[in-house]
Amino acid sequence: MRKIIFSIVIFLIIVLVLGPFTAGILIQKKYRDLISFYNFQENIHINIVSYQRGWLSSDVVLTLTVNPKYLENFFQDADDSTIPYKIIIKQHIQHGPILYRHVENLPDILGLAVLQNKIIIPPEINMPDVKIQSVSFASFLGNYFNYLQISGLSFSDDADGIKNITMKFWIYPTERRFNGSVRLTQFADKQVGFINVDMSFDKFNVSAMRRLLDVYQEIIEHGEIYQGQLKQKISLLLPTIVNAGSSIHLSEFDLSMPNGKIVANGVLEWPENNFLPPSHLRDLLMSAMAQLNLKVSKNLLPDLIQLAATMPDFVRDVAKPERNLLIDARNEMEFAGQRNLLFIGYFSDRGYISKQAEDILLDAQKNLIPLNEYIQAVKNLFLDRQISLVVSYQLCWQYAQIQKPYRFLTDRVVAYQQIAAKQLREQFDRLLKKGYVNESNADYVAILKWSDGRFTSNNYDIK
Repeated sequence: MRKIIFSIVIFLIIVLVLGPFTAGILIQKKYRDLISFYNFQENIHINIVSYQRGWLSSDVVLTLTVNPKYLENFFQDADDSTIPYKIIIKQHIQHGPILYRHVENLPDILGLAVLQNKIIIPPEINMPDVKIQSVSFASFLGNYFNYLQISGLSFSDDADGIKNITMKFWIYPTERRFNGSVRLTQFADKQVGFINVDMSFDKFNVSAMRRLLDVYQEIIEHGEIYQGQLKQKISLLLPTIVNAGSSIHLSEFDLSMPNGKIVANGVLEWPENNFLPPSHLRDLLMSAMAQLNLKVSKNLLPDLIQLAATMPDFVRDVAKPERNLLIDARNEMEFAGQRNLLFIGYFSDRGYISKQAEDILLDAQKNLIPLNEYIQAVKNLFLDRQISLVVSYQLCWQYAQIQKPYRFLTDRVVAYQQIAAKQLREQFDRLLKKGYVNESNADYVAILKWSDGRFTSNNYDIK
């Protein structure tokens, strides 16, 4: 008995003493493979600056190089810099064997290493309120898990931005699995309480998804120039991302607003058995099975209809009969705007207005401020002796020529939105009457299903 106990003690000592050293060597050998998962596109690249291996732990310094154009919508004060941002990541790697279980949604397992990441954001990225927490794990079986939490993030700093976002990600590269959770408290100019989104992606083709992301990035960079060709490329790439048993699970979607809530959950999946890889987008859709359970507060419906009525597609359909009239007004406005810029440039070149006055006038036209505010700005410049009286008359008259078609277009858009809202309400009433949407106490509910080319809502075929 004593020999057995002594042998166990000796074994544990060997494991605890030599285990971390051996784990450190294995981690360093596999480290480049671990980070290569994230180097999937040209806009983001991770580089190893230094790797110092110790007996019980290692310290690594990484640089995350990011194209500034790729992240400009995340910054509150994005500039036009073309110099790549370099984010410093300092990693402390604790060698195993180690049991980790303190991070939500990650398994309790004896691991090869725990990686604690300290992320240093450079000052040129104006993200003072953003906090990033990152922990990574590697198991003895070769599995790799990563937990990332980003809080205090905002998209744009104006009233139409999305603010106070907290995102959590659980990434399983070796299992081709990804879980994400998003929470925010402000959308556009409305306080939305909270939006909670919890999704997971399982068994997708990672390399195909990388190629798909590259194409989407091309669309963002080139705008509408190559959109026809790029969209065709996307339709060819989409079927390649699916494998047997691929699935997207929406575990939770919970949107709270002052007048009610939207709650949803569902799944989109492809069969595990008898799976035929789709060659076309139609095959991809026909082979999928989907279900979405949706519940919307009745008091929230008017807000949703009003929001939908402001979307360009709905406004465009309503405005189609007056298309030529709108084009004429837009052309008239653009011509008046260009003429006003020429006037301002002419007056500035000849010293009739100061450089400060030129900047104020150009900024006013860029923001299309109301005519009364423009007149007041010109009056202030005249009183400050930066423009002459005759020039001030000419500027105000010319700006009024811009405002006339602009007011017409604005008024027409409001009218189109009101018509679209009425049409949407009528369409919803028809859905309710046909049973596609049901009433349940204070909510509207629908169970949407897609299977074998059949689309139903509350078990009624949608044609």
